[in-house]
Amino acid sequence: MVADAASVLPPVGDVFASLSHFKIAVHAAALELGIDLCILHGNSEKALLHCRLFTGSTLVKLGEGTRCEFSIAADRFELDSDEVRVISRNLEHSCDATLRAKRREIAAEYTREKLKALQAEAGAIAPVPTIEDNHTSESRPSPGESTENEDDDDLSHQPSSSSQSAQKKRPFPPAKELKASAKKLLEPDFYADNSRSRDKRQPAPTPVRPNKRLKPSNEPTPPPPTAAFLPLPILTTPVAPLAPLDLSAFLHALFSLNSPSDDLNFLALVLNSHGIESVSDLALYLQLEVSSLGALVEEVQVRSGSEAAQGLAQLARELKSGTG
Repeated sequence: MVADAASVLPPVGDVFASLSHFKIAVHAAALELGIDLCILHGNSEKALLHCRLFTGSTLVKLGEGTRCEFSIAADRFELDSDEVRVISRNLEHSCDATLRAKRREIAAEYTREKLKALQAEAGAIAPVPTIEDNHTSESRPSPGESTENEDDDDLSHQPSSSSQSAQKKRPFPPAKELKASAKKLLEPDFYADNSRSRDKRQPAPTPVRPNKRLKPSNEPTPPPPTAAFLPLPILTTPVAPLAPLDLSAFLHALFSLNSPSDDLNFLALVLNSHGIESVSDLALYLQLEVSSLGALVEEVQVRSGSEAAQGLAQLARELKSGTG
């Protein structure tokens, strides 16, 4: 049974800690109502949300006719406070009721995705509410504020039906797929014709640390366990030498680049310069040398958006846990 708009939407006069709290609360109410909203106007002080449909909307084209009159707005009422008050709401739809009913499931999917985006933007940690959840979103913490503009009124912006649980539990591909992809990425021939000269880019501001094992000084340094780490010819333009088996310096060199393509090319160059030409070589490299693996993995995820760096982080995490 569809909820009553008057009972789930915040009434005029309600106060929220911030615009982010207001937007999350209204979208949670929209999820219960089976409608999807767009943020028609908004800045750091006020926001106006409207029903996404128009008077002439159809299942294949939303933006025909005039915009539906269903709306709700909030405004900041004190300059020295982030609090906002609901200043108006119109609960009467001017769009077609039959179309709204047909789009109920699509609207719910869209609104769930929008809620996740708003909660991530606001730093909210509470789970995304479902249609059965109570309207309690306004109590969620929100240190930030949204400055979104109107969303496009086109079906191309409808969310995919991918599982939320899968997104939360597995941010990267399964280990088997990851290693297969990593093997392809690390094939020397994969970069033979595509890499650019190192001197065309800014040099990596990474001081080379001494080639020291992270062990007490009274403990002898063991020799390399395999011949895989002996110097090998580099297939493309040479890079500045890094301390052998120094993953930290390697990561800093990787972070100095500006684009994903550079990340991938330079990753191949650095790995080849250390004689690492296969996934098994990389695994051995990580198992032997990472003394602060957790911090390094976190740094890769936070500071690099490239698939190569994410794959390296996942592989390192699996190796540490013994599941790789």
